[in-house]
Amino acid sequence: MKKIVLLLTVLAVALSSFRRHGCRCMNALAGVFAKQKLLCLITAWMLLLSNCFTDWRGEGTLTINLGGGSGRSILPWVPEKHNEILNGIKYNIEITHPGEQPIIIKDKKHGETIRAANIAPGTWTVDVKAYYYGNYDNENYEKALYAEGSKPAPVKAGINNTVTVEMTKVDYWTVSFVIVEADEVNKQIVRKGSKADKPKNPTQTGYKCKFVGWYEEEGKNPFNFNTPITKDITLYAQWQPYAIGDTGPGGGIIFYRNVNSFNLYDINPDNKKICHYLEAAPADETGTYIWGDLKVVNSVTTILDYPIPTPIELKECLGYGKRDTQLIVAHMNEESIMNTAAQQCSNKTLNGFSDWFLPSIGELIELYDQWDLPGLNFYLTNTNLHYWSSTQIDYTDAWVRVFRNPASGDMSLNNLKNKLNLVRAIRAF
Repeated sequence: MKKIVLLLTVLAVALSSFRRHGCRCMNALAGVFAKQKLLCLITAWMLLLSNCFTDWRGEGTLTINLGGGSGRSILPWVPEKHNEILNGIKYNIEITHPGEQPIIIKDKKHGETIRAANIAPGTWTVDVKAYYYGNYDNENYEKALYAEGSKPAPVKAGINNTVTVEMTKVDYWTVSFVIVEADEVNKQIVRKGSKADKPKNPTQTGYKCKFVGWYEEEGKNPFNFNTPITKDITLYAQWQPYAIGDTGPGGGIIFYRNVNSFNLYDINPDNKKICHYLEAAPADETGTYIWGDLKVVNSVTTILDYPIPTPIELKECLGYGKRDTQLIVAHMNEESIMNTAAQQCSNKTLNGFSDWFLPSIGELIELYDQWDLPGLNFYLTNTNLHYWSSTQIDYTDAWVRVFRNPASGDMSLNNLKNKLNLVRAIRAF
């Protein structure tokens, strides 16, 4: 651990005294003694650094003129071999004494002269913190504590007093967070012995997109964020697939997954997505809703009900629910028809996600196949419950799925579009 000595000299000296001793770039004021109060002048001298978070490169002094005495002082010069100064250090100086108002001076550059309040004789504690700010001209700089020191400073009238503060360089470690698939690395600078802040859970796409934690080694040791940081470390985001029944990112329940992926179609073909999962909201939408008016909605997936298609044939429209919901909503808005099943799903926001939609008949069949998953909250009996899909049959009818337990007869039926039925929103990712 590297240290630098800051010399704090308590004295009264005229500006001419400094000039006679060849001190450049410094100002000094004569100490003024009045009613046992002393004028405080703080001048921060230059500290030599090579760059952020490296060892100190030479001596530096901080002269604090608290008044008193008649001696003279020469400020030590920076060694000639260290003639480059990193313009990135600012100082916070706090001078305190019991029962007295503390003197706090913040964000002062080297070479600045600071006038403070009068200081009464007594033992004052001088705390100095040196911060690295990078480039002062950059408004987006980040402050980092570089060194700190503290020392009692006896202040007496009529004599010279000197106190030496050892400035201890603050050691930092770097914690790197690697988000594997995104090839992204985020970093935290953590003070030695402190703890890293647990970042917000990352996200990624693909089949393995469930974040399970940060690991010191990929797939081996989970990291405990209560552990003090004592070295540079790299933490890796650990991912795994979602399981059927897991809670999805939208707060719904995963009821379908496809390791090979499926297409999620959009009203804008350029927005088509590759997805692996479907999750359903944990509850029905409140109330019942019509599908819409008795008209054909152009471009919406249409599957005729004669001859009666098989469940496998109906599942072929999996992936079209989002697009068809968008098309239905656009049509209903044009017709000034409100409170439809598609509009209700499209307006839904849950867990920060607003990409919910009315499932296609294929997606609704997959949901029924998993109706008893905990968290889906389907309390089925032998009473038929009809749920709307976004798939139409013709200008008057659209597909519904019967939810009942046990299953009986045809479970996918046609219903008039202006009939009231239940609605369960889903989303894909």
